[in-house]
Amino acid sequence: MNFTQRIKVFLKDNADPVNASFQARLIFTKYKIWGLKTPPLENFVKELIKEGASFEDFKHDSHEEIVMAGMFIGRSKVENQQKLKWLKEWLNYVDNWASCDQIVGRLKGMESEAEFFKDLLNGQQTFTQRFGIIWLMRWNLKKDLVETLKLVMPVENDDYYIKMAKAWTLAEAVLIDYEYAKNIIAGIDDKFLRNKAISKACESFRVNVEQKEELRKLRLK
Repeated sequence: MNFTQRIKVFLKDNADPVNASFQARLIFTKYKIWGLKTPPLENFVKELIKEGASFEDFKHDSHEEIVMAGMFIGRSKVENQQKLKWLKEWLNYVDNWASCDQIVGRLKGMESEAEFFKDLLNGQQTFTQRFGIIWLMRWNLKKDLVETLKLVMPVENDDYYIKMAKAWTLAEAVLIDYEYAKNIIAGIDDKFLRNKAISKACESFRVNVEQKEELRKLRLK
């Protein structure tokens, strides 16, 4: 049995129809959802890497297989340039927030490739843009908050998932440089984006009571 076949068998043998139904209410994707949770997927990817599987063994025809392929990229012991080649192909299959956001956190060690992720903001696909935004938030915001916000905020896409990514980035920025981020939020005309950024920032226990009161006064009615 080759690796591609093993992946298919693994998904079928571990399918959870109840969880698949639950996930389908949260994840809007054109791909089949098997209902597997993250730990088993990650453990299986570790096994595949140890046994010599390749990125080409993943056929990207279910949500879980796309997620595993992304995990494979993050965990593979190859040069960053090879990972970027795989990411370019992999991003063609990403059509929901879950597969997008799960993988960003698994790309530690790729900070030197920031230009690649910045370029994603100019892409035509919503989740390619979101991937770039979430990567910059996760790996570049603390390093250069001003640059990150200057890159993220002008992204022209009114899609819900892009606005939510922007709001999340602003909320994280509040934790790093409160005054600067607050001033950015105060200058936003888009009611949804502004209010969502404020709401997400106020959810954090790291924002004190006084700051939350100031932020809430900036809400647009």
